[in-house]
Amino acid sequence: PDGRALKLCEENTAGMARFDLFAADVAVALLGHSYPVIFADDSGWNAEGAIATKGARSLYVNVAAFGGVGAFDDFAQERLIEFLIHEYAHEIEANHLSDRYHDALCKFGAKVVRLAVEQPEVFR
Repeated sequence: PDGRALKLCEENTAGMARFDLFAADVAVALLGHSYPVIFADDSGWNAEGAIATKGARSLYVNVAAFGGVGAFDDFAQERLIEFLIHEYAHEIEANHLSDRYHDALCKFGAKVVRLAVEQPEVFR
């Protein structure tokens, strides 16, 4: 509560809008529900993003950490899929070092592959 406010992104590109839809599709496949995406553009924030799993649930994505808005033109790139799996696994467990978090990562990785096989249109 005493930290500085996060700088939110002032522009939304077509790639960012497509990533928002992709993130929702992946979340539904992994968790059974989606998170609204909030794009930040904050080079002072030392994170690619974060997920808020309590209260106003949201997925925060730091555009600056990915190299700017153009990085989302390729919305289904490995780095962004890795980010989604990482953040969505925090709904299961917050602790990066726990077996439960590791198990969630493995399970979600397998589910993303299954999603690609069964619903390839999600990745296009």
